[in-house]
Amino acid sequence: MKKLIQGGLLISLLSAVIVPLSPAAVSVAQESVESVSAEKERADQLLSQGVEYFNKGQFREAKAAWEEALNLYRQIGDQKGVANSLNNLGIVYRSLGEYAQAIDYYQQSLVITRKIGDQQGVANSLNNLGLAYDSLGEYAQAIDYYQQSLVIKRKIGDQKGVAGSLGNLGNAYSSLGEYAQAIDYHQQSLVIMRKIGDQNGVANSLMGLGNAYYFLGEVAQAIDYYQQSLVIMRKIGDQKGVAYSLNNLGIAYDSLGEFAQAINYHQQSLVIEQKIGDQQGVANSLGNLGNAYRSLGEVAQAIDYHQQSLVIMRKIGDQRGVAGSLHNLGSAYRSLGEYAQAIDYYQQSLVIMRKIGDQRGVAGSLHNLGSAYRSLGEYAQAIDYYQQSLVIMRKIGDQNGMAKSLWGLGLAHLNQAQYDLSQTHLKDSIVVWEKLHKDLTVPQQISFFETQANSYSALQTVLVAQSQPLQALVVAEQGRTRALNQQLSGANAPFDLEQIKQVAREQNATIVEYTLVRNNLLYAWVIHPDGTIDHQPIGGKKLGQSLGNLEAQTRQWLENIRGVKDPNQDQAIPQTLAKANLEDDSSPSASKDKTDYTYLRQLHTLLIEPIEEYLPKDPNERVIIIPHRSLFFVPFPALLENKGEKPKYLVDKHIISTAPSIQALKHLQDQENLKPQRPQRPQQPLIIGNPTPPSEGFDDLKGAQSEAQLIGKLLKTKPVLGDQATESLVRERLLTADLIHIAAHGEFKPNEQLKLLKKLTPEEKAEIEAQAAKDKEKKLPPGGGSIVLAKDPQHDGYLQTLEVTEMTKENRFQAEMVVLSACKTGLGKVTGDGIVGLSRSLLAAGVPTVVVSLWSVSDHSTTMLMNEFYTNVYDKGWDKAKSLTMAMRTTKKKHTDPGKWAAFTLIGLPE
Repeated sequence: MKKLIQGGLLISLLSAVIVPLSPAAVSVAQESVESVSAEKERADQLLSQGVEYFNKGQFREAKAAWEEALNLYRQIGDQKGVANSLNNLGIVYRSLGEYAQAIDYYQQSLVITRKIGDQQGVANSLNNLGLAYDSLGEYAQAIDYYQQSLVIKRKIGDQKGVAGSLGNLGNAYSSLGEYAQAIDYHQQSLVIMRKIGDQNGVANSLMGLGNAYYFLGEVAQAIDYYQQSLVIMRKIGDQKGVAYSLNNLGIAYDSLGEFAQAINYHQQSLVIEQKIGDQQGVANSLGNLGNAYRSLGEVAQAIDYHQQSLVIMRKIGDQRGVAGSLHNLGSAYRSLGEYAQAIDYYQQSLVIMRKIGDQRGVAGSLHNLGSAYRSLGEYAQAIDYYQQSLVIMRKIGDQNGMAKSLWGLGLAHLNQAQYDLSQTHLKDSIVVWEKLHKDLTVPQQISFFETQANSYSALQTVLVAQSQPLQALVVAEQGRTRALNQQLSGANAPFDLEQIKQVAREQNATIVEYTLVRNNLLYAWVIHPDGTIDHQPIGGKKLGQSLGNLEAQTRQWLENIRGVKDPNQDQAIPQTLAKANLEDDSSPSASKDKTDYTYLRQLHTLLIEPIEEYLPKDPNERVIIIPHRSLFFVPFPALLENKGEKPKYLVDKHIISTAPSIQALKHLQDQENLKPQRPQRPQQPLIIGNPTPPSEGFDDLKGAQSEAQLIGKLLKTKPVLGDQATESLVRERLLTADLIHIAAHGEFKPNEQLKLLKKLTPEEKAEIEAQAAKDKEKKLPPGGGSIVLAKDPQHDGYLQTLEVTEMTKENRFQAEMVVLSACKTGLGKVTGDGIVGLSRSLLAAGVPTVVVSLWSVSDHSTTMLMNEFYTNVYDKGWDKAKSLTMAMRTTKKKHTDPGKWAAFTLIGLPE
């Protein structure tokens, strides 16, 4: 069984996490031999009673029952009964956090089982010794015991025991931060459990996999495993297992920011645990509810839940649980800014962790004490605690914990302007994290990189403070799109300053790279075509206050104004669009209501004005923008200067494109150089227009159909329209088409936080369940996007980011360009490794240039824009970035509001 604890000490050091109790923890043995004496019968009864007490979390009662059983077995000379009682007492002492005592009992049991030749008992004792050392944070010792147990279980043919030991090894390697190894062991365990038909074992193995993926940061994958485990637990009627699965789901949704869903799961778990009398489970659920409410900002409610949890943990004697509750109270008070109170709780937790010998718990408490003192500005004290934490993490081999302690030290020294020390620690943290990063799959790398991205940002700050802005640029490149670069190049070789300059020369472009270092500091580098580089810090309170949600507000405003009635949109769209005699009145004049353009002006002030002097003056020169995090969603072409009678948009002043990183540009160009020279015009284009949506609620995109027909005519190919544009057909042709254009509906579902009340009403629960069912039906992953196509017997009509990724694992796309002329196809999940969405999946699949949208586009104006774009590319022979820029300049003469012409962005190679 996997157990939850609310402490948060073992993984993130700050938040609720899952702490595994091995599925191979030996079940309390019962002597099945027929009773030979009253003492024997009484001892067997006590052994069974102890099991009942233990399962309800009544540890002291279980201990008393097993101690009495032990005495009776000794009196009658029943050695196997003695060994079983000692083993069970070891289990209860471990549950009470008295690990030294637990180890002593396991060792006594081991001596007896070896003496009487009970190989199964020997394996069980070795396994449980592993569990005890695991709890102490002595993972090398734990792994040694698990391996010894595994050898015996394989020898005697105990398949279930083999699977349990493999699962325990998986747990230990997760604790060490070696996630690829952990997942491998859990997968082996799962295969055996399925083979022998042990449904409870299957559910536990699935939960172990969920834990490993949760620790890794792949929460969507973790949720999938927890859901599978939950289904089995319900089917076999394991109520305790159901409660734990629900609790794990709650923790996972909490980490996604879906607090209403998290609280719903924790409340369901709590009801079950109260019903079956599982006191430890009740305490865990209360603690997890506290953490969820703290995440929601309802700290008073959180403290109340943590206090309730603490009372129960003290009552049942669970010392580790008591320490966890105290730790959580410290974190709650820290979030209130009450650092003295937080420190007091952390100190109390530390005392208990030291007393019970939980090394990882000790390191976690020390780390959080360091963070609390750093928040107080007492940096010397913070450094001392981080150093103590680091010593322990190194001793127990916890790589992830080491990296975090090094990062904390780097920040504390940075706060004291001790730049050399800060640089050393931050570089060391990056070295450790990159070692852990090495053996992971691409999705795992993307998720795991979130834990280390801040080290790269902090290191850039240190280098700039040391007057090394060019080295900071190298670090900025090193710390972005690592997984994408590996997909594109097959390796992750270091990218140095000379290579950065060379890319600017080869692209004959001015490259602007941004890094959001922290909420009030932004760095911008301008790399010129001749290889010279300018650096500009952009900071201050104004930036922190303005940039927060400004890009989202801007996109929402642009989407709103594109829906404002436009006389041009009332006209039928002809098969050829009139282009002549369009007077350029698209620049907002001074007489217009300036508030209409406030967002665009603010973004220009923040992002462009500080570097404007470094940008080219010729409006036909290229500027390639490398955004960072949410800046990927900024509509750069529409940013508006704050001067002149007719202020200009950025698209009027430069040929604009974007890229995920300079390295990605290099890898995309290298791939194109290896391909045979392409024909001047595409020979096998795939043009999709207005597919019939698979469900109700979608508008008929007549403009999209006209758009596809216009482009088909220009490229001399027949577009696929309406019912014919099925997901199966599109999937079949995606890999072979040399140009792909899809004019359709697009969907993007970010992680949304539902409004949470103190208690969820039945209507609110129904809303949550309905939304979850809808997402499941559409198969929309958290933060994912999809293209809406016509459904068919094989597919549901929603072509998603993850599905595109799966399609291209073995084969790459042949297309020279993919244009997704649909709504919000440029959005995705913001990660430290870049934006994970449709555009990234296509680039990774070998497409050098992708055109996507940042908001719900206007049907009619988009038709004109796309017709202009393709005419520029294939009739005029311009490069793709110039073609899109010029199409925007032309379209805005007729459709003046930027919401109607500025939605699209070109990502990747501009040619």
